[in-house]
Amino acid sequence: MRVSSKITFNEYWTNPDYLDKKPVRNGSRKMMVGDNIYFFDAATQNWQQADSHHSKADGSINEHNLAVDTKSDKVLISHHFIYFGIEAPVVPQSMLAAIGYENRRNYRAFDSHECEPLTNWLQNNFKKSFNTVVADPFDFSSSEKRFSVQDNKIT
Repeated sequence: MRVSSKITFNEYWTNPDYLDKKPVRNGSRKMMVGDNIYFFDAATQNWQQADSHHSKADGSINEHNLAVDTKSDKVLISHHFIYFGIEAPVVPQSMLAAIGYENRRNYRAFDSHECEPLTNWLQNNFKKSFNTVVADPFDFSSSEKRFSVQDNKIT
């Protein structure tokens, strides 16, 4: 994805454009895994976490996930992306090695000039797929389950 803008969690939470990104735990698989799950309650001065794949099984706040996920108060918005899901292509290893990519969680920044071979490869091979969801997520069949950053497990 190319970042188009950055907004706060509260802007994401309250903006009508992103209401359908809030999870509905008794909804369809797609509705269950919405990612609009955090907001800061000014009255209580506490972060809130919606009943979601990141909360506890009873819907209460998973403090560990909340702490990790709200280290920054920014949500990245993109109007230029591809979501490959389970149909992700194999990226040539030489391109990944050239930018020092490692498969791990958390934010990383890469030099845009060094990434040109990778971005050109994506543009040339997948230009018809931009701004689309190509396939379901890898673990979409487990969307009713919960994820814990602390254990790095889906339960």
